[in-house]
Amino acid sequence: MVGGRPRPGTGGARMRSAARLVGLRAIGSILRVSPESLPRTARERIAVMRPDHLGDVLLSTPALRVLRQREPDAEIIAIVGGWSAPILAMNPDVDRVLTYAYPWFDRQVDGCAIVRLTAAASLGTRLRALGIERVYILRDDHWWGGLAGAAGGVPRRYGVEIPESAPFLTDSIENRPNDHVSATAVRVVGGADDATYRDAPLRFEIAPAAIKQAARLLDKRTLTIEEFALIHPGASAAAKIWSPDRWSAIIEFLFDRGVPALVVGGPGDSAMVDAVVGQSRATVSRLEESPSIGVLGGLIQAARVALGVDSLAAHIAAAVDTPSIRLFGPGDERRFGPWASPARHRSTRAPGTRPDNTWFSNPRTRHPTMQAIEADQVKQELADLLTATS
Repeated sequence: MVGGRPRPGTGGARMRSAARLVGLRAIGSILRVSPESLPRTARERIAVMRPDHLGDVLLSTPALRVLRQREPDAEIIAIVGGWSAPILAMNPDVDRVLTYAYPWFDRQVDGCAIVRLTAAASLGTRLRALGIERVYILRDDHWWGGLAGAAGGVPRRYGVEIPESAPFLTDSIENRPNDHVSATAVRVVGGADDATYRDAPLRFEIAPAAIKQAARLLDKRTLTIEEFALIHPGASAAAKIWSPDRWSAIIEFLFDRGVPALVVGGPGDSAMVDAVVGQSRATVSRLEESPSIGVLGGLIQAARVALGVDSLAAHIAAAVDTPSIRLFGPGDERRFGPWASPARHRSTRAPGTRPDNTWFSNPRTRHPTMQAIEADQVKQELADLLTATS
């Protein structure tokens, strides 16, 4: 189950999905019978929901930028999981960042339907107390957010039209399942129907203290700004992982061209970083501990080039415009690829492979589409990128 929507599969799963849809429509009908309009405040309060993890929240920043441009006088409140709040900590397009442990995204064991409905009512109570007059649900399949908005009596509720969300939205846009998630979010807030990264770029603000800390880490390792490559091999799911020996081959390729590498991991990536560094025959630097998100941003901003998989680090590289390469296997680069110049930010996948939308059912197993990517393929892409951006 992803985003609150079970994936098609067995007949039993389809029957459960159909039964749930009937129940959601019934709940939506009840909520529409007695809508509750909240009194207007002097400054309109708008809530934006994005329940996902770090990289997906960063991909929502173009929509926040568009919303701020359209509503310069409104109070914009972002409601995100506590795990992703640091992404928006310094974002000037939001006035407040509130956190909520969204069901299905809090990485807890799924509870029964009653538990989930109770959680929606709880968030609805919070929206009511805040006096929210509009709520924008930026994830395309997040029907649960629409339910929370309806339960909280929010007068206007915007999102993507899917069967599960329809009972709870007052305004919806067409579902385009192959669109980039940033473009979808921009459309939800009323932006251009054909928005690109040029119209609404990513936004990731780095605190001066984080930039200074990144500079100290580089000085300690005698790495010069814009003369080293940052490699971030980790990911939150094993299905996105590339083999350590192939990352080591990339480090050696860079070293032979006079570009030293710095290997950085996130929480829980120490074994992966150890394996990459340990198998490299070239001199390579590493961080002993996972940096904060701000310091990671400072390191990426200082790099000549950044390489990784479909993860937060790759999205930060696009946001700060450090040339980058990200490897795709089961993930879909059409939806989650670089929201940035394709000349400076490349997506690479093995020839003959394609996205596998069922990988969520087994995220802890390495995926064959990632293992099919050869080191020589990445070396060629990297050589082209270094030449194009020199």
